[in-house]
Amino acid sequence: MASMTKRERVLRAARFEETDRVPLFDILQNNAVIEHYAGRPLTYENGRETVALAAGRALDMTRFVSGPQLPGVGATPDGMVHQVERWTSWVVERPFQDMATFCDWVKERIRAANALTFDREYAEDIHRQVHDLWRLFAEGDPTGRMDPAVLAIESSVGLTGMFSGPGLEMLTYLMADDPGLVEEWLEANHQAELRKVAAIASPRYLPVALTFDDIAHKTGTIFAPDWLRRLWIPRLERLVSAWHDRDTVCLFHSDGNLWAIMDDLVTAGVDGLNPVETLAGMTVREVRERYPKLFMAGGIDVSELLPTGTPEEVRQACEAAIAGTGARGYLLGSTTLLHDGVPLANAQAMFETAWASDGGCRAKYEETHMTERLQVYTCEHCRSAVAVLRGGDGCLVCCGVPMQLGRQAAYEETPGREDLMHPPSMENNLNMTVKNALAFMQVRLADKTHYFGVKALKCPLDFWVYREILCETQPDVVVEIGNAYGGGALALAHVMDHLGKGRLIGLDLHHSSVPEMVTAHPRITFLDGDARQLLPRVQQMIRPGESVLVIEDSSHAYENTLNVLRAYGPLVTLGSYLIVEDSNCWHGVDVGPSPGPYEAVEQFLRETDAFASDRERESWFLTWNPKGYLKRVK
Repeated sequence: MASMTKRERVLRAARFEETDRVPLFDILQNNAVIEHYAGRPLTYENGRETVALAAGRALDMTRFVSGPQLPGVGATPDGMVHQVERWTSWVVERPFQDMATFCDWVKERIRAANALTFDREYAEDIHRQVHDLWRLFAEGDPTGRMDPAVLAIESSVGLTGMFSGPGLEMLTYLMADDPGLVEEWLEANHQAELRKVAAIASPRYLPVALTFDDIAHKTGTIFAPDWLRRLWIPRLERLVSAWHDRDTVCLFHSDGNLWAIMDDLVTAGVDGLNPVETLAGMTVREVRERYPKLFMAGGIDVSELLPTGTPEEVRQACEAAIAGTGARGYLLGSTTLLHDGVPLANAQAMFETAWASDGGCRAKYEETHMTERLQVYTCEHCRSAVAVLRGGDGCLVCCGVPMQLGRQAAYEETPGREDLMHPPSMENNLNMTVKNALAFMQVRLADKTHYFGVKALKCPLDFWVYREILCETQPDVVVEIGNAYGGGALALAHVMDHLGKGRLIGLDLHHSSVPEMVTAHPRITFLDGDARQLLPRVQQMIRPGESVLVIEDSSHAYENTLNVLRAYGPLVTLGSYLIVEDSNCWHGVDVGPSPGPYEAVEQFLRETDAFASDRERESWFLTWNPKGYLKRVK
């Protein structure tokens, strides 16, 4: 019988869609469990790799993949001295002695947080680490399909680190003595996390973010609910929004009894809840009854049941949790992590219950996931394409998700990723489909397109149209939202040089990858930050009576694109243009988010009659901006 990939199973569960079975989510810090599922001994030297192999075999999603640590004492950059023992550590010495020295230490932590930067190199390193874990997860896959587990990335609102090291007592005193300093500290941590999200977020590598802070104990919240609502919930909402803008699912994590602020968590926009701590009065069934749109992960008690219960009792608890959710919107797992106190037989009972469960669509999934002869299948992430010469059961998998059925093959071989790097001669391929031609162009555009030596992520055909528009409309200001490496901004500035007028305001989360030859151009001004938050500054930079053209080329996520169009559309002057780039995502090339810019354009045009899509600007036929040339008509 065909089965879903782990990624598909997890994301479908998060969307309350049918799955072939209930997915498993947990952390493995149990020697017996790890060695059993990895099929090899666990040592200090091979710890991380062995844990990843075991997770790849047993789980659909995991987080915090690390091996056991050698016992010892070590200091961290913040001055804390930790005692380390295999799977855990604790603070044995702090770099302050009283409230005065603690306040000094906090101010230094604020300065350090404000100084943190996360550039493209940092993001690429994170994505490389995820890719390395995928390889180990895939090696452990028992189906032989090399199907990797999903890695959930941890993302703190900013509070946990304020007491996990210093101690809750010190933070409590500081909250009473200097609440302003506490809020400043929280905000510094929070802004640093938002900068990190902006750098590393990628629905391909990180489809699920574990937004968290440990804010509760067994009987209620650690901090007063009113304090949380005033200072912490708004920041949680901003963090969730940052991940959502980049097409990432947000699973909120905090141990303890959260009932007092559950309404606030839902209002903040979290998609799911973990770990649903049973002994704290949180049950899967009750959460589902009270919050039916919140997916859950966890719910199987690891304080008493998993360590001391029988395998049959574990199975019964797992079956009850699955029944309590109707096998929808639920990932089975422990209420924290599988520690060494859990017998192997009990972990097996939990895993096997999930494997034997029915998510409600096995027959349907088996029926629809067949590879068909002479059909083309494409990967929505890396753009690889495969033509099937002989059909059969099961589905093709790439980048951890099923490849999507495309159109019937026009010829026997469809270009794969390596072929796309080396396009064939035009005259010998005049029967090539437009879709395959666009695939070659997409790789050329993304990997090899430069302007004056600066990487430029723009289609040359569209840029010729930009030149025509600039010559016709003579804008005083061009606002380019999303600048990447700066090649496009430099090319636009050079057009303005020839016109003898105009300046460019470039907006991006950071410009660390933009070379000095671009930043030094006198017509270009770059602003760092989120475009919507920068809108007041942009408005101040535009003088009364100036004509404005806007180019939207930011994250391409549907919600973000639509919100940017709503915010910046009013800046565009009559007769000028609001250009939405890369609306060809899934409307020409099989890359990017879906829904994406194309759907955002359609929704924006339904909301306003001030703009019309000028399809005459697509006169080259091939464009990366279908429907994206929006002319201000009233």
